[in-house]
Amino acid sequence: MSNDYIKNADLATIFEMAKPFLEAAGRLTDKAEKLVELYKPQMKSVDEIVPLTDLFFADFPELTEAEQEVMAGETVPTVLEAFKAKLEAMSDDEFVAENIFPQIKAVQKETGIKGKNLFMPIRIAVSGEMHGPELPDTIYLLGREKSIQHIEKNVGRNQIIIRKTPIKRGFCFSSKVEVL
Repeated sequence: MSNDYIKNADLATIFEMAKPFLEAAGRLTDKAEKLVELYKPQMKSVDEIVPLTDLFFADFPELTEAEQEVMAGETVPTVLEAFKAKLEAMSDDEFVAENIFPQIKAVQKETGIKGKNLFMPIRIAVSGEMHGPELPDTIYLLGREKSIQHIEKNVGRNQIIIRKTPIKRGFCFSSKVEVL
């Protein structure tokens, strides 16, 4: 089966094909069909749904060096605290995927931080990944409480001191990031 087939097939067909894998992994929950919909564009085969959905069923992943470097940014604590406050202020009825993006935009307006300096820290703090499916959908499916817990964990992680050490390589210098 190819990625083109999965992308072009209707959701009901792909969900039925993915059900046995989700069930075997203990992941056939009330949000299973939404998870298949979220990851359908990425899947090359339906069995990939299990590792793709680890975020929703496993502990928060360890961040890569590149993700750690993004999270060490100067504006990250401001963005994460502001977004966390937005999530905390949402009622259960308001906490739907369609209302999450406007909350991110409100953080942009309040802080003046935009682009990747806004979106990347939120994505990494919530999902543990620099890239992935639509951020509002991911946050919604993860749930408000778990999203807030992930943000809190990463706000603390940002307090780690980062030191860039110049390294001489031939005729030029590069830098090495060390976590102290």
